[in-house]
Amino acid sequence: GGGGTLAESLYDKLRGAILGGRLLPGSRLRLDELKVQFGVSLSPLREALSRLAAEGFVVSESQRGFAVAPVSRAMFEDVIRLRTELEGMALRDSIARGGEEWEIGVVAALHRLRKLESQRGASEGMGAWEQRHREFHLALIGACGSPLLLQFCATLRDLNDRYRRLFLANYA
Repeated sequence: GGGGTLAESLYDKLRGAILGGRLLPGSRLRLDELKVQFGVSLSPLREALSRLAAEGFVVSESQRGFAVAPVSRAMFEDVIRLRTELEGMALRDSIARGGEEWEIGVVAALHRLRKLESQRGASEGMGAWEQRHREFHLALIGACGSPLLLQFCATLRDLNDRYRRLFLANYA
């Protein structure tokens, strides 16, 4: 029923805050505060946090609730290694399976990315480029034929983006 949609919405909001660096690595996620902040009961909140924990964005601390997953060089290197392997596999499968429509989609996505790069002023910032870059990557691997592989690639790309944003925020 509506509970699933609420948990989904909470999941999206919390995930966005973690990926955007608004919830910092290692920070405690206090259920009481989150309940008040989002105006929700415990059940959908726990569901959203459990899903985030399963994906590696949040860690469950026994008896102590949840915290935003910490970051480390080793984890970042692991994300990059896995992303390289899995996207490489997805790309090989897409090349083998993708037809003319797929090729046209890839060329169009690349054209949109290059067009944005050539006319990019300071006003657009990273947001528009990130979106076009993401669309290009998705076009490349989109014909692989494995929804599960695409899901793993998307999660790894999001984790990668989180690290890049945290790095840019801390060292820019």
